[in-house]
Amino acid sequence: MTDDNSAQKRVFGGDSGPWCWLLPEAWQHAASPELARQVDRRTAALDGDLEDAVAYWNPLLHLTIGGLGWTNVPLGLWRWMEMGRPLDDPLLRTIEDLWGQDLGIFLAWASETDLAKAGLPPELKRACDEWRRDPRYTKWFSGGSDPLHLRGHAPWLPLFPSRDGEAWRRVVRLIPKGSRGAHAVTTLTTDGYVDLFDALANDLVEPQIDGGSRKVALWCPPIGWLGTYRKSRETGLWFRGRHRWHVLGH
Repeated sequence: MTDDNSAQKRVFGGDSGPWCWLLPEAWQHAASPELARQVDRRTAALDGDLEDAVAYWNPLLHLTIGGLGWTNVPLGLWRWMEMGRPLDDPLLRTIEDLWGQDLGIFLAWASETDLAKAGLPPELKRACDEWRRDPRYTKWFSGGSDPLHLRGHAPWLPLFPSRDGEAWRRVVRLIPKGSRGAHAVTTLTTDGYVDLFDALANDLVEPQIDGGSRKVALWCPPIGWLGTYRKSRETGLWFRGRHRWHVLGH
């Protein structure tokens, strides 16, 4: 095992390889799109091999499920696209920057997986039929229900049950002294990226005394700042950003 693989397994909960290559870059882009490096990953995905395609697409699931807290990724993306793709949320801006030219191809695949729920609009289904005729779909998503193994490498995301109920014990929780009210923020930090999301899934964060939801900042030193999260009273799920974007994917 190479040193790189060992480091990836430590940070990503045992996962490694192309599924992890671009995750830090995607989250760093979402932390500050204005300062992000403009690196062309799309050309490698179009011209390269399977690993290049895996590396290109995998972070999209992490930002939509792990960031926006979506349980119906195709529906959330479709609704956002139908709104004209507004870019006032850093995660959505990152999605447009990194995958905007190919989102239809992704939807054509994701709409037929368990990333979608019942009730997809007929307009989306018709659009997906057209996108499946695109050569990019054949290159990236033909040959099985999950040819890039994207779904299989994201079992820990909030959409799915936690795979490690003890992960939260490895997380350091920082609560500012005397912090109460709407502006109080708890910080969770650890070198284990997966552990941070498991901590949220296991409700490590205590509710506010005043009945509100505590805001939680996730900080993973090998990657950087993942965002400030809160728990939706409507969906019961954790998300970062504005609630209006969270509910698009439900």
